[in-house]
Amino acid sequence: MSAVSYQGPKPHQAGGPTSSNDRLHASIGTARTRVDDLQAEMEAAVRRADRIDAEVSAIENQMVQHFELAAQLGTLSRHSRELRASMIQQRHSCVSFDGP
Repeated sequence: MSAVSYQGPKPHQAGGPTSSNDRLHASIGTARTRVDDLQAEMEAAVRRADRIDAEVSAIENQMVQHFELAAQLGTLSRHSRELRASMIQQRHSCVSFDGP
């Protein structure tokens, strides 16, 4: 009978050193992929936040313009009432001046 020496698991057998290294490399690859995906999602979120900020700024500007216009319309309305009252007063003055 010939003596057979044990040489350990072959590199491609389950449980061998190569399979542990393969799993480790696969796990690292998966982690890198997930980090890359997370980074891409964060960059997209920053771009969306920038768009939201720009939209809010535009809305704020429209609101400021609206309030400025409302103030001007209030002034215009007050002047219109004053002018109407003045015209009514002048009409009454002319009627009483042209009286019988």
